[in-house]
Amino acid sequence: MRSLTTANIKNMISFPLLILFMLLNFFINSFATAAQTIDTNTITVFNNSPVVNLFGISRPDYSTQKTSKSLTIRTQYELTNYISSSAKDDDVLFIDGETLTLRHTFSYQLTPDLQIGLSIPWIKHSGGITDEFIYNFHDILQLPQNGRTEANEDDLRWRLLHDGQTLLAVNDKLSGWGDISITAQLTPPDSPSLRWTFMTKLPTGDLDQQTGSEKLDIGLSFSEMNPQWFKQRSLLAQTDLAFWYGAGLSYLGEIKQFSALDQAPLVATFRTGFAYAPLKSWQLKTQIDSQSPLFDTKIRELGWFPLMLSFASSHQFGSESLLEFVIIEDLRPRSAPDVIFQTNFQTTF
Repeated sequence: MRSLTTANIKNMISFPLLILFMLLNFFINSFATAAQTIDTNTITVFNNSPVVNLFGISRPDYSTQKTSKSLTIRTQYELTNYISSSAKDDDVLFIDGETLTLRHTFSYQLTPDLQIGLSIPWIKHSGGITDEFIYNFHDILQLPQNGRTEANEDDLRWRLLHDGQTLLAVNDKLSGWGDISITAQLTPPDSPSLRWTFMTKLPTGDLDQQTGSEKLDIGLSFSEMNPQWFKQRSLLAQTDLAFWYGAGLSYLGEIKQFSALDQAPLVATFRTGFAYAPLKSWQLKTQIDSQSPLFDTKIRELGWFPLMLSFASSHQFGSESLLEFVIIEDLRPRSAPDVIFQTNFQTTF
């Protein structure tokens, strides 16, 4: 397992923090006495790329506070499509397929400042159903296909090799329950715009089915919504906006199957985003997510900083129910899945 050096830490934070600095610099020079803001949830984004999706990585989520003793149930459907091929030094990776993930999350507002969560995923890996649609969409708009052809539509094939040794080979459909995650999200009484989240991922999935690492992962993250300088902005002061940022750090159990790639013991995550509310019941959101590399390899999918850009349309029904449509794109080719389509619905009792 790879040790964490000072150079590694600097590389983990430099690129995502540059993006955050640019966003801060856009607003920081102009202030007003008060500006309109909205309190909202961050977009729930996961990197569902094969191998990466085995780990439980703490992400800087922000959830709005609910009434004490209330229960929120959230069902999230994710359809992840990917095709990628990399050969660097002694490492070779080829992935083609689609992953369907259904996440059931239960969040209980134990006290005004403490929310307890339980997330249970069900995962299916297959050749998929969206290859033809994505190929035709790229063809019509003259976008690069990145290896997509009509001949490999609906294929399922994963190959990961190191120095000629096969570390992963998948040709058939796989499915099953994934690793359960338990979270505790704390809102400091004197800092209501902050969220501290402790995460534990339990080894309830099956490595043979590629639904879990069969290892224990733990992590800590923080997220801030509408910092003070944003509430005092003069730019678009009369517009209902939200801005958030955060980071997390996770300790991941080592998967012996991939030990030849020198797995990192610690992984950092980064997030920043905006939201705009055209109506009280409708919000438009955009968010950037990144994480430090999981392995010491030049293969992009496993050894690069991924950069995922998400767009969401969030619709409120009454005061307790929410429906959201999300699309997530890979900004650094082959560092994350090509596209993730997500739909989620939540309601509070």
